[in-house]
Amino acid sequence: MKKPRYTMADVERWEKVCQGRISLFIPRLQSGGTDVRMRRLDYAGVAGLSFSQAQSCVARELYPRTLGWLAVAVEAEIYYLHCLQQEGLVPAAGQWQSLLHAHTSTDKSLMDRYSSKFDMELVAKSESGRRTDSMYHARLIMGLTELRIDDTKAILTEKRPTSEAMFRGYYKVMEMIALNDEAGFAEAIAEASVSWEKYARRCWKGMSDAVCFLNGVGFIRLAEHVWKHPVFVDDPNIPPGLLGDVKPETVDIGL
Repeated sequence: MKKPRYTMADVERWEKVCQGRISLFIPRLQSGGTDVRMRRLDYAGVAGLSFSQAQSCVARELYPRTLGWLAVAVEAEIYYLHCLQQEGLVPAAGQWQSLLHAHTSTDKSLMDRYSSKFDMELVAKSESGRRTDSMYHARLIMGLTELRIDDTKAILTEKRPTSEAMFRGYYKVMEMIALNDEAGFAEAIAEASVSWEKYARRCWKGMSDAVCFLNGVGFIRLAEHVWKHPVFVDDPNIPPGLLGDVKPETVDIGL
């Protein structure tokens, strides 16, 4: 029998840390007294802590609240991108994951707002022409989000950079979405889930990222966005309570 990746004592610890740190960031952001660089860093902090809170809610099976915390995390990321813009800086390609979290939240307005801020031309500059897996993932998820299916298929014909261990299998998942192959999609999710669990057990034991394959939920919601019908995948690392018609619970931290 496999040992658990985390315990409820871990969950209580995550929640305590997150609540304490968020309570430091929010008053500073509300005051408007910090410079744009500090605001950017504070928004990044809020985004990461809110994502951890979402994972804690999954551990407690509070699925509507999970979506509420994810929405807060994406909202903070949108403000973060706005601060980058004000500073004349460009987003990192790795921030494509926040767009996947927006899909997970089921909030279409967040998806639209994040994708409009995540300027791929600027992102390409941040990579300085390098063929990174983050850039490849970013191009794929933006193509699918914007329903540019033919463009996405064209990207998939290019040579693929070696994927980081934590993202192994993601290319195939998005390829199956572009090809409208539901059986292939389910198989790709299963393979990516196995890779995720191996990585989680090796690198995230006792951490909030080890709770579930939350990006898998995001890919299922992305498939629903493209295919225009409900999708259900039975996978041990994907909570069924986050699939189907889940009404998000509003989480207001005064952001």
